Order: sequence, then structure tokens, then C-alpha cells
Amino acid sequence: MKISKERLVGIIQEELNYSSNLRENEFPQNKLSEDEIPIASIVYMTLGKALDVIHEYRGDMDEGQEVSPDFELIHKKVADVWKMIYEHEDLGGGETPKEFYGTVRESKEVVEDNER
Repeated sequence: MKISKERLVGIIQEELNYSSNLRENEFPQNKLSEDEIPIASIVYMTLGKALDVIHEYRGDMDEGQEVSPDFELIHKKVADVWKMIYEHEDLGGGETPKEFYGTVRESKEVVEDNER
């Protein structure tokens, strides 16, 4: 994957900004209800997939080719929300999608049992 100097500087600056603003993005109570965890897990997986697609697209770009400012903003916002969810204590950052799907499936079964 080729990356321009400008893009590399942008990535480094993005990471520095993220680190310095980390406290701003923390959850105030650091707790999700049992019903919210599967939903947050789905959001985490969906945003992760979106980031994979964005990174693949950017990696396939020709050297010197840049994305539009709007696309860059989309990338930044999606990455920021993904990182925020990844670090949430109730979601155990780094779990695999299979583990997340297990949680979602179990919660769905509990809801269905309660409806009966």
C-alpha cells in the first residue's frame, strides 16, 4: 500500500488529536443496560466493517490521489465513534464478531422467551 506524505502526516495528527481528546469522548457513566449491549455490539461491528471498506478503498487509490474533504470527514467520524465503542468497558474491546453475534443471539433468545 502506497501512502503519500500528506496522508501520513494526517494520520499521525488524527491519532494525536484522538489521544488528547480521549477524555472528551468517554462515556459519562460507563454502563450500558443489558438490552443496549447487543445493539452497541452491532453498531461496533457495522462501523468496523465500514472502516475496513474505507481502508481498502484508500489503499487501492493511486499514489498522489486524495479523497474529497467530505469523505475524509466521514472517515474521521466513523473512526472516532468506532474507537469510543471499542474502549467501552461493557463491550470488552477486541472481541471477534463471532463472540458479538453470540451475545446478540443469546439476548434475542431471552427477549423471545420473555415475550411468551
